Amino acid sequence: MAERGAPEGARPGEAAAAGAGADAGAGAGTGTGTGGTGTGTGGWRREALAQRIFEILRDELLDVGPEFTPRSDLVEAGLDSLAVTQLLLALEEETGVWVDESLLTPEHLESAEALAALVHAKLRGD
Repeated sequence: MAERGAPEGARPGEAAAAGAGADAGAGAGTGTGTGGTGTGTGGWRREALAQRIFEILRDELLDVGPEFTPRSDLVEAGLDSLAVTQLLLALEEETGVWVDESLLTPEHLESAEALAALVHAKLRGD
């Protein structure tokens, strides 16, 4: 799945074609109103990414209580390989960037904030 998202030099429309659903790219790079501004990050601030990752996990992927925060350990909260894939797909739809699972380290799964740092670096092109 290294072909996910729009690779450097991609033709217009390739990023939307790689996503799933009719609105796949609708919020790509815009932060869908939560990203704020940021140079080279498609408008996403790292804090906004952390909040969005937290919301996706809390509301869609994990069965967690009110003690779950953006700083909670994701593995301890029940994040498994299927949830990781679903999360990365959701993030691709919203940001337009694909983060390959091979880039994830235990440190990236320590919290939504730690994962946001990785996604933000990918948005910057690091």
